[in-house]
Amino acid sequence: MIIRRELQDRVIKSLFKGKVIVIYGARQVGKTTLLREIQKKYATDSVFLNCDEPDIRSAFTVATSTQIGRFIGNKKLVLLDEAQRVADIGLTLKLMHDTFPQVQIIATGSSSFELSNKVVEPLTGRKYEFWLYPFSVRELKTLYSPVELRRMLEERIIFGMYPEAVNQRADAEDIIKSIARDYFYKDILRYQDIRNPEILEKLLQALALHSRNHRKELAKLRKVYFYDTGLRNALINNFNSFGLRADVGSLWENFWISERIKNNQNDGRGVNMYFWRSYSKQEIDYVEESGGQLAGYECKWNTEKKHKAPSEWLENYPDASFQIVSPDEGLE
Repeated sequence: MIIRRELQDRVIKSLFKGKVIVIYGARQVGKTTLLREIQKKYATDSVFLNCDEPDIRSAFTVATSTQIGRFIGNKKLVLLDEAQRVADIGLTLKLMHDTFPQVQIIATGSSSFELSNKVVEPLTGRKYEFWLYPFSVRELKTLYSPVELRRMLEERIIFGMYPEAVNQRADAEDIIKSIARDYFYKDILRYQDIRNPEILEKLLQALALHSRNHRKELAKLRKVYFYDTGLRNALINNFNSFGLRADVGSLWENFWISERIKNNQNDGRGVNMYFWRSYSKQEIDYVEESGGQLAGYECKWNTEKKHKAPSEWLENYPDASFQIVSPDEGLE
């Protein structure tokens, strides 16, 4: 079951404009599927190269323009999947861009930190960058009705929005546990050759357990969220239903803010994002600033109690908006 990704339209609009396209995203968020969908329009004029394959990886490592030309041939579109697997891929992409300006190159990487480090300097001024996340609620609306989405909301918050976890709901727990292990051991630990997995694992678990009881060491700087709540639950091995959890409010807050970020990214909408807290500890979960306007959002799973904007928010920002985000409104 293929759900059309909203990012696809933005990538297609950026084709053949003289830039290398780089798509970042964690393992199994759907980058390969996205490339294959884009490729369909250029079936006879494109080549798909999987850099996990040893021969492809070897051919593009310290490659000359002549060697690269043999792979490209007369193709208009070159798709490099798992590009971070190629040593010095940034220099190779620069060479391809400068030598074959008529060719559109799209490179993806699941180890996003690693790929970003390799392409930032060589491709300065030569690239468009995109982020692909797990499914968004808005993307699921193409398959499910609003009523169906509301019914499955708790399940999606618990098991997350990774495509495989969504498409194979009966096996979602095993799937997200496997993804978490892959992400942890194959990407994070390899990044800059991290040597102490036990300390890193404990740090991630501490962040996963960090909830409305604000830890003093984090409070002064920022709040930390997981881009997928299923990954968060896998780290602490807690897939209990909402009736058996004490962290429902925090999970809803994390889930909704993640969805908001996905929508902004998919729309190409640049905003400044903040967590707001006053000295008297009045707070708002999420604040966006766009075009000089502030919008505050407070996430509440349980809306039986009436909630209103903090008095200091209203006093200091009289022109700003404020909204309570409950599960019903939050899906919109």
